[in-house]
Amino acid sequence: MGFKRVLLLDGLHCGSIWSIMPYRYEWVSGGESKVPQKQIRIANPIQRKLYAEWIKMITEMTNIHTVIYLGEGADGIDKKSGGKYQWTSDLSVQASCAANLLDMIKFKDKKRFYVVQGSNYHVEANLSADEQLARYLNAEYGTDLLLDIGGIVFHVCHFIGAAKSSLETEIDLCLSYPQNGHVDIIVRGHKHNFKYAGKRGVLALQLPSWKAKEDFSRRLGFKYMPQMGYVWVDIYDDGHYEWDSKTFYMENGKMDRIVVK
Repeated sequence: MGFKRVLLLDGLHCGSIWSIMPYRYEWVSGGESKVPQKQIRIANPIQRKLYAEWIKMITEMTNIHTVIYLGEGADGIDKKSGGKYQWTSDLSVQASCAANLLDMIKFKDKKRFYVVQGSNYHVEANLSADEQLARYLNAEYGTDLLLDIGGIVFHVCHFIGAAKSSLETEIDLCLSYPQNGHVDIIVRGHKHNFKYAGKRGVLALQLPSWKAKEDFSRRLGFKYMPQMGYVWVDIYDDGHYEWDSKTFYMENGKMDRIVVK
């Protein structure tokens, strides 16, 4: 039986030393007031591991019909740490790096990208780095999107509501606003770990990201342990769908034990 495969991704956060990038990335810096200069960035061990996992995904996830990307392709200027953990603070370079990674995905026929806006802290608002990313990919872009793919309806938004909101709450809110019609799958991101819930015929997915544990998140102790990876949904010609995920943790989340003598 034929099917349409939908690949769901969130949070590449390109530009951070804790996030995915190719083994080697080149770009030209400088604007009208500067002499353009070629820049080269070589991936660190964390980035190399993330990129190796990305290559595995590209190899395993073939014949993609649609890619839905939930934003934060760029990590931003890292205001809270003064840019200490960025390999570039140029949002256009960060967005271009994310676009190059996403453009590696192997589609069954033509490319179908859909991109939603991430947080203003990371991607800014005007012009948003996620909007730049969408332009690079020739993607449909919005704050949130309602997509009908093979008869299965997705509601896609980067945020999952208030800090204490749950996927079950997202389902309840969705069902309480019937003006959009029935929604089959709710997709959210932002929290950098994978969760799912099902209720009254609605599936809700919270996507993992591609950013390892960083110094800022270490301040939260055991409360925050990011998961990396991706989710996919296969929509079959008879109208039913099946979904699965692949997630992993990075070794930099493991602490070194200090023996006090």
